[in-house]
Amino acid sequence: MFMGIDPGLNHLGFAIVESLNDFTEIGVISPPEKDEMGARLLYLKNSIAKLLNNYNIKGICAEAPSYGSTTRAYSLGAVHGLIHLEAYVRNIPLIKAAPTQLKKFITGRGHSSKEKVRRVLAERYTWEPSTITSLDASDAAALALIALHFFGETRASKRCELEVLKKLRESAKV
Repeated sequence: MFMGIDPGLNHLGFAIVESLNDFTEIGVISPPEKDEMGARLLYLKNSIAKLLNNYNIKGICAEAPSYGSTTRAYSLGAVHGLIHLEAYVRNIPLIKAAPTQLKKFITGRGHSSKEKVRRVLAERYTWEPSTITSLDASDAAALALIALHFFGETRASKRCELEVLKKLRESAKV
């Protein structure tokens, strides 16, 4: 099984996939809005740990912060730290894909909208549009598919998928 995570302090999207047509779980973790940052981080840490303990995750792909996103850099950095820590203590390999990479992997264009990512995923995997109501969850589903191709035995066939995987492999060697 492979996991995709769209990090966020308010809403963290996650998806767990076993094969191309077998999404085990897709959802959003939302800490209580009234909680201070430390309590939210603890909530996210415990929720991520629970998911990782419940499934045999072989690889994780998390969305990297987009360049120029300075307003949420501190909180996103903290959430990324939690993801890295939880993966590290379980010896689960982790890669990060830029938002443009996940969009290109699914739609063929790096600057597609989040709505288009969700629409293409729904069409490709014959999901009802109401299956994934959160754009965070659909991004996480795209990231889980990247992890499946990067760490698993599934072969990418589309040019856009191959290009993204090549870039990720190059950056993973650094």
